[in-house]
Amino acid sequence: MNNNRKWINEKTLTSRLLEKRELIDKNLRSYLVLRLEQVDGIFVFNSNVKEERWFYLQEGQEYNFSLGENEKGYLNLLDFS
Repeated sequence: MNNNRKWINEKTLTSRLLEKRELIDKNLRSYLVLRLEQVDGIFVFNSNVKEERWFYLQEGQEYNFSLGENEKGYLNLLDFS
């Protein structure tokens, strides 16, 4: 888990992953956007969860998600199991 960033709120959530979309930012870096049963729009960045682990996030499976909310209100994945 990346503790270099200040999160205004952190929480743990158990949910089923409904959709995983991989996107590319303007700097040509990959990131994911996840849709869960309870939450839409969770961002996954390599700085928090290494890209090599993204493969293990499979649609239809249930996970324990550790989430951090940034100052703009966006949820970021910090870890999963």
